[in-house]
Amino acid sequence: MNHVKSLLALMPFQTFGQRYNSRIIRQGREELELVLDGQAGYLINGRYFTVRAGNLIWHHSGDQTIFSNARGDDYECLVLAFEVEPNIASARPRISDWNSLISPRQFCEDALNYLYNHPKPGLDFCRYLYSSCCVHTIPMSHSQDQNERVLQKALAFIAGNYSSNITIESIARKAHVSPSHLHGLFRDRLHMTPYESLSQYRMERAVELLLRGTPIKQVVDACGFGSESGFIRAFKKRYGVPPGAYRKELAATGN
Repeated sequence: MNHVKSLLALMPFQTFGQRYNSRIIRQGREELELVLDGQAGYLINGRYFTVRAGNLIWHHSGDQTIFSNARGDDYECLVLAFEVEPNIASARPRISDWNSLISPRQFCEDALNYLYNHPKPGLDFCRYLYSSCCVHTIPMSHSQDQNERVLQKALAFIAGNYSSNITIESIARKAHVSPSHLHGLFRDRLHMTPYESLSQYRMERAVELLLRGTPIKQVVDACGFGSESGFIRAFKKRYGVPPGAYRKELAATGN
């Protein structure tokens, strides 16, 4: 990090429906792109990669940057450009995954707010940004499908927060993708929508609690259902009987 000399640029970038071509990073610079939304193409040693929200692309001097993919998808990122000592390159991988409790978009907003209030930031802020991008990222494993990682992040968030009033937008933010991308991914991989997956998880947890003898009101609160009447209607629609009758039937059969 000591090879970093100054912050040359900190700015959001959006395509707004326009296609864009790659460019070559100038000598004495390192440029980072923290992807906030959309998709783009990227070539590394002749191999094509798709970059998506939650990726950090680390460009060194002489590298070729990202470019529009074949569909011309919109693309949004935060660009961080640093002046560095010549002939001293960072060993960071070209593509990393953002891995922090702070979302990429929150990091972007915090950095831009600081810059707005401190138009001439010092070297400390410059190196803070650089080190944060090191600390909050892990190398992307190309052996694992990226969509699978997004799906697992979304499902883990559902499993950890199903009892609260979470939304599809909050699940998408946690998985670092847009709600539309999340919806398509769930449809392709799980053959259900994110909302249907959340509802199914809540219902499965509800059944577990019912079988333990938990009162229905406590089941409603523990599983994130809006009301007792709404839970009973949803349960009856799924299992054919109200939750109380379901519990009695299983008790009678010894299950």
